[in-house]
Amino acid sequence: MQLAAKTPNPLLAPWTGPYGGVPPFDLASVSLLEPALEAAMASELAEIDAIATSPEAPTFDNTIAALERAGRSLDRVGTIYGVYSSSLSTQEFQARRDGLRCGHVTSWCMGRPAIPLRVGWRRGAPSSIQGRPACLS
Repeated sequence: MQLAAKTPNPLLAPWTGPYGGVPPFDLASVSLLEPALEAAMASELAEIDAIATSPEAPTFDNTIAALERAGRSLDRVGTIYGVYSSSLSTQEFQARRDGLRCGHVTSWCMGRPAIPLRVGWRRGAPSSIQGRPACLS
């Protein structure tokens, strides 16, 4: 079991091949989805924390563009999850789907809307964007 923890999850790797890369469906399995989702969510939050706590003066590239680049592994894993959810929805996947959706994805999504505000507060964004979003006022 210890070896499995050291083996990289192929769902987290950048895609290779034509068209900017294709999902590794030949390496994908339902058992890899949960650890891949957990690792990808943690990775995105770490990337965002690095942006928010950077000592450099905020610029477009190190704040806005960096936020756009953050979470690419989660985008990849989310795409594979979506394909399993719609097209490859086996009994094994269905048995785990509710736990994945409720236990991981929902808790991550609940905190995600606050990310731009958190980065703004730490990066010295203008006060006009540090307050509550207009849609929540």
